[in-house]
Amino acid sequence: MAAWEALKQELKERGLTVGDNACYRTKVGCLRVCCQGPTMVVYPEGTWYRGMTAERVPEFVQRHLVEGQPVQEQIFARNPLNHKS
Repeated sequence: MAAWEALKQELKERGLTVGDNACYRTKVGCLRVCCQGPTMVVYPEGTWYRGMTAERVPEFVQRHLVEGQPVQEQIFARNPLNHKS
């Protein structure tokens, strides 16, 4: 819950909850991957993060969501969505 609250706060403070750069979030009980959780996944690129504690969320938001540079040391998988028609 602490990581979830930190994510909500970071997105709000950085203006990422509305407009063209809005980041949507969904809380789920299980992503069926128990790999050093809490776990986050960013779509459409399908970047999976492990160990996303409240302390790690600000760096994640800044680097990945604001700057577009995934935090390599926290990534454990990639599974992009296929956009072919």
